[in-house]
Amino acid sequence: MSSLVIEILSFWSFWNAFSFSYGVPLYEPVGCFLDSGISPHPMPLLLKNFRPQMKWDDITAVIDWCARLAHDRSLSYFGLQNYGECWSGETAGQTYSRDGRAENCKSGVGLSQSTYFVYKFFDYGDKVPGCKEKWKAHNNFCFSVLTNDTLTTSEMKDVCTENKGELVYAMNKRSFHLAERFLYTMQLNAETNSSHRVVLGPANASSFATLPVSHSSVYSVATHTCAYSDSSQLKVEPCDANNYGYLCMTLRETDPVVGKLAQLGTDTAIPGHVIKKMLVDDVIACACECLRYLNCLSVNYEYKPTGDRDFPMLGRICELNDETKKDVHLHRRDGYKYYERFNI
Repeated sequence: MSSLVIEILSFWSFWNAFSFSYGVPLYEPVGCFLDSGISPHPMPLLLKNFRPQMKWDDITAVIDWCARLAHDRSLSYFGLQNYGECWSGETAGQTYSRDGRAENCKSGVGLSQSTYFVYKFFDYGDKVPGCKEKWKAHNNFCFSVLTNDTLTTSEMKDVCTENKGELVYAMNKRSFHLAERFLYTMQLNAETNSSHRVVLGPANASSFATLPVSHSSVYSVATHTCAYSDSSQLKVEPCDANNYGYLCMTLRETDPVVGKLAQLGTDTAIPGHVIKKMLVDDVIACACECLRYLNCLSVNYEYKPTGDRDFPMLGRICELNDETKKDVHLHRRDGYKYYERFNI
């Protein structure tokens, strides 16, 4: 099978700061710290001394071995002391810096028994690259649904402004389409429910809708157009904006990315390891999103509209995976192509 390689070039890269080895849990450097020798140690648990078996010209392998041991014990922090001693502990995340910073580290390890080079496993949680905590992303924008029964529209606008954003109030087809994509992104990630009733624009804005328009509204005189979720399907309806939320939107602050992804399968995908779903315009945008997430190792990209979802005109689905076909079998999935990220 010929392989399509997507190469993303830019001016800067974060690759040197993070591990990216297949089969090794993702970790990031914390720094070089002292161990005064007073018990308990800042990292209280010696997992293993790799010095007798290590290859001194391959320090990276020792760091990866230590990472596997710590991860297998569900420990969040680990450190390398005296070149090849792997230390960790349940309290290491709170105590590793107890004795202060050090300078006697090199190549990612401590050079004596009085210094560690410390690492921690990377965990995004609800964090989206370039957005505030718990905000979502679509292309170059971050968005969040503001809901508060006690706030007026003007007060919600003030809250949005405090977050360096502006309320989405669609006055044309382009902005309405963007708001729909925001909401559909939330639905893809199972983040919409009956409480997410959101003002999208003025009463006549429903004419711009791609989503189906419901005319079962109880409002005799509607002042706005709103969206809501009905049995897991997004719909648009007339509303009066009482007890509805608003979308707050701001520009996404992302660094340039660099990297490569290769197409390794057509009408196939990795199931069960999706960390994020999103709508994108094309496969290049999907590849860029994968490169922004340090724990994205591959993507399932919807290259043609599939019959198992609504409103394909809103965009293509991009699924970011934290595994590769090396560890998980590919499954047939019509309409999707599988791409894998290169280790560069």
